[in-house]
Amino acid sequence: MRFPALSLTAFSVMLLALLPASQSLAQAGGDLPGLPWQLVSFGAPGVEAPVTPEGAITIQFEENGRAGGSGGCNRYGARYTVQGQTIAFAGVFSTRKACPGGSVMEQERCYFAALEAAARYQVVGDQLIVETNDGQRLVFKRPNPLAGSQWQLVSFGAPDAVWSPIEGSVLTLAFSDDGRVAGSSGCNSYGGGYTTVGKMIQFSRLFSTKRACPDNALMEQENRYLMILGSASRYTLTDDQLIIENNGGGRLVFQPLPPE
Repeated sequence: MRFPALSLTAFSVMLLALLPASQSLAQAGGDLPGLPWQLVSFGAPGVEAPVTPEGAITIQFEENGRAGGSGGCNRYGARYTVQGQTIAFAGVFSTRKACPGGSVMEQERCYFAALEAAARYQVVGDQLIVETNDGQRLVFKRPNPLAGSQWQLVSFGAPDAVWSPIEGSVLTLAFSDDGRVAGSSGCNSYGGGYTTVGKMIQFSRLFSTKRACPDNALMEQENRYLMILGSASRYTLTDDQLIIENNGGGRLVFQPLPPE
């Protein structure tokens, strides 16, 4: 099925900018804003089609009730309202750039039409699922903000008992795109897996080399570090700091690893 292309004029863009922002977000939908969501599949449940690799589709929700992103070729915008688990988009508009390849254009038209028919949503883990009135589903995933980052420990312990790493020891933590971690615990190297759901984090299958540390203080520091990491439950991330905590009050504070 082909959907009619959406038009965009300078007047429509100006009109959207003058429309009052939605106020319903203050009541619901607080799990939508933040990093952009990327569409991974769409269609009827069970027969969803993956997104054409040449036309990545994204959506980002703002707290003022506006949303927008890439339709795979053109940039688009819209207003959205939420109430409970219901969601609706209005005033969808896009640029008019010609897309290379018919499949990208068709995918974009179907996506815009699905947005206008959106009826319900749910956030499950790192997935956003939007359902339409005609039984279609849009499945989005939010990129992992930790993937590809590298960190160096600057303090550890509990909020009321904080220690700095022993002078000369460097403890690091690197997150890969495939759910793996690796680093140095000050004496030995270690690795394992990690998963995140929102601000929750869990490390699994941690292992380390068995090198003998030069002194007991380094060994004790290493054990404390790996114990907190292995029992981690949540994290806080900013541009220049990563804090990992467990439910027992343990805390690891990192800064970006300096370039070599």
